[in-house]
Amino acid sequence: MDNKTAAETFLQLVSSGKIQEGTIVELWDLGQPIEPNSPNKYGLF
Repeated sequence: MDNKTAAETFLQLVSSGKIQEGTIVELWDLGQPIEPNSPNKYGLF
């Protein structure tokens, strides 16, 4: 990524988790900056 400020950077975020008996037992978060010239027109994930 080049020298962009935080306000100029877009992120793709995903949260996922596992619940057992009404309690969160695992939680995953992932994020990736979106490059403006990406060849993938349908997003990152």
